[in-house]
Amino acid sequence: MAHLEKVHGFPPIQPSDPVTPSPGWNAVSLTELKTARLGLFFDYPDTKLWPDQYKPSERVGQGVLLYYFSPQLFQQQRPQR
Repeated sequence: MAHLEKVHGFPPIQPSDPVTPSPGWNAVSLTELKTARLGLFFDYPDTKLWPDQYKPSERVGQGVLLYYFSPQLFQQQRPQR
């Protein structure tokens, strides 16, 4: 992923938290979400994932969902569903 930042000028890419979204844009792979539950499938099968609780802002192609959470929401409270 580092090449996206250096070569293509993307902003810094951070690993996402499967339980709580980050402020700003969050991209979620449908493959990771549906097949591996964002890496929690085997260790925490009953954990509620945040992408299942919010409607995406946009869809990129067939395999990526984009969510936007205003940074101001995180200063006040957790984003509303």
